[in-house]
Amino acid sequence: MNQKVKITAELVCFARAAGALEPDPAVRNPDYLAHELIRWRYRMALLPGIRPLIEKVYDRLVPGMYLYHQTRTRHIDSLVGLELAGIPAQFVILGAGLDSRAYRMRELLHATRVFEVDHPATADWKQRRLRRWGGHYRHVTFVPVDFTTESLAARLTASGFDFKLRTLFLLEGVTYYLTEATLRHTMAMLAQVAPDSGLVFDFIDVDAIDHPARFRGAQEFLPYAKRRGEPILFGIAPRQVDAFLAQYGFDTIAMAPGPELQERYLRLSDGTPRGQACDFFSIAHARKSSKSTGRDR
Repeated sequence: MNQKVKITAELVCFARAAGALEPDPAVRNPDYLAHELIRWRYRMALLPGIRPLIEKVYDRLVPGMYLYHQTRTRHIDSLVGLELAGIPAQFVILGAGLDSRAYRMRELLHATRVFEVDHPATADWKQRRLRRWGGHYRHVTFVPVDFTTESLAARLTASGFDFKLRTLFLLEGVTYYLTEATLRHTMAMLAQVAPDSGLVFDFIDVDAIDHPARFRGAQEFLPYAKRRGEPILFGIAPRQVDAFLAQYGFDTIAMAPGPELQERYLRLSDGTPRGQACDFFSIAHARKSSKSTGRDR
């Protein structure tokens, strides 16, 4: 994994760390561990006199992206918490980066085996951060995978993953950086998992790729992602998600588009809007149908 990707993961974690310091609890990011996973140069920017500038800097790059990171964390936390309450046997975080849920939600994971999947360099980089933090992470199995040369299914199986057990899969900030072929290959693997397994992921509306001027921040985000070496490669219309998932034996449980995330998570305690986030992302929650194993795909 090149340095640009590492920086990207750290910047997203930095945004969560800043959001965790919001004075109003109604809009506060729940990721209280994010600051433990970023370097000192970023921690310095969280000091009271500097922190108010963070959102302004973000908005100069991509208007609304900082606030989208806050809504995404909160909404995905709620979905993961809902799934973990059902005690799945396994929890797989694909493209884990500096995700902290395996550590923040450890009490909910007492009977669940956690797998964090990422590029070997990123997995090693994160483990060094965790050792520096000094917290508990031995309950997590790190699965280093180079998608360009290795089989995700084979690497997971070699790490102890069992396709016959109910599993929760999380792909946060992942789908839009994959080619359609790679995403479909990943979905074909997920089609083999046990019935009632859960899936949570965010995605970009394909219209924002084709007509970026219609969406807040899209005109800035697309070239920004390309400049940092991670071009946006995949988008899908929200109305097509049900059919896309059905091809792999998943049923959509709920869909939260950008405007809904905005209304739900970006109102201060007095009811006034906190700001305006990007509106071209949505978050989907799906479950593997109990009527199909997907093994014929």
